[in-house]
Amino acid sequence: MEKIHAKRPTIKDVAQLAGVSRTTVSLVLNNVSSANISPETRSRIHNAVVQLNYQPLEAARNLRTQASQTLGVAIPDAHNPHYMQIVSGIDTYAQSQGYSTSVFITNFSEERERLCFTWLQQKRSDALILLSGTGRALLGDVRSLHERGNLITNLSFRSDTMFDADIDSVVPQADLGEQLVLRHLAELGHQRIGYIYGVANHELLRDRLDACLRIQQQLGLPIHEEWIYRCGPTIDDGYRATQSLLQSLPETDDQRPTALVVVNDLLAMGVLAALAHSHIRVPQQMSVISFDNIPQASYTIPALTTVDYNARLIGEEAARLTIERLAQRDRPPILTEIPPRLIIRQSTAPICSDLASD
Repeated sequence: MEKIHAKRPTIKDVAQLAGVSRTTVSLVLNNVSSANISPETRSRIHNAVVQLNYQPLEAARNLRTQASQTLGVAIPDAHNPHYMQIVSGIDTYAQSQGYSTSVFITNFSEERERLCFTWLQQKRSDALILLSGTGRALLGDVRSLHERGNLITNLSFRSDTMFDADIDSVVPQADLGEQLVLRHLAELGHQRIGYIYGVANHELLRDRLDACLRIQQQLGLPIHEEWIYRCGPTIDDGYRATQSLLQSLPETDDQRPTALVVVNDLLAMGVLAALAHSHIRVPQQMSVISFDNIPQASYTIPALTTVDYNARLIGEEAARLTIERLAQRDRPPILTEIPPRLIIRQSTAPICSDLASD
């Protein structure tokens, strides 16, 4: 699609490019939930807004005053404490610098992430700190917005995908968390390892699972594809995925995985519940290890061994870089990699001798 006018685009231009009425554009841009508008139409409108770099009159006024003093924060899931810890870090630093925060919950939806981009262009916030829940699907939109002067800080993508777009990034040190997990299990003698990984078909989590399998292979540990279960993002999803895995396994312990790697602590809580209900003792019969070190991880029974990504520090650093970038837009992009650490608790243990055969 090409821009229709060289002058500042209007809502009429957006409507014409998207093939809808001006009323429909207004309903979508104002996020009127009662409007009966299809996801496809909403997507066309958001794409047209990005294509035209459309800014309503309110946005133009904000551009002149140069100040909303607000940082937008987009997270995929409000129920996962890991994301809320990041938000807490952002908000703490932002308030110390005189900024407020506005949090958008995207629910792993491309449409809702595009709505965040639209609000950024409308200058409802001075910048957007993006923790994407949709993988690389909107990477082109992110780059295009940034090239047009809309400030975005990346907390989602691996550094090599964003650094060439002059976008600041704060991310965990690549693959180090996965290395800590697999090396810990290998040192405890585990060779039969299963996985509970969600969200199904989500690129970023597929990257992490691929990293685990690659490291597992490097350590000389056999890979059992039939023990990899993908699921949704909730505790209940973790519970049901574990039930499905257990139902597929033979009765004898020596034909089962001795350890489960779970993509995050929230899912691991469901995993532990499913194992307890199936009378499988953790860690005596099966170790469980996960990622994030949310506050609840130390209160599960048994307490979870988990990778601490230092979520609050990620948030604080993201806010610092974003506010610094607002003052120095021409500085080179900065990549900050936060090293994770392994928190060893009671959910992992050396493999029992009677489970050691492969």
